[in-house]
Amino acid sequence: MDQGRQIEKIWPLTCNGTPRSADIRKFETLGTRSFPIEQGIGEALNFHNGIGPARKQARIGYLKNYWARGPRRCPRSRFILR
Repeated sequence: MDQGRQIEKIWPLTCNGTPRSADIRKFETLGTRSFPIEQGIGEALNFHNGIGPARKQARIGYLKNYWARGPRRCPRSRFILR
């Protein structure tokens, strides 16, 4: 069975004008989106690039270890830290 026939049989989870279409793009219907969130993506990327991924990763690792120390003192808990 070819891919188009398989796609045609799957009903999209969101509203779509051509739900029986064999075109894979029928699953890309996004519906109503928040315009401010879409506009903020560029600034979020600027912020991420400004900080740098290495500093961000180091901070997240620090916070993970900081919050995991408390429960590790409980005798019945077990954590695997990476």
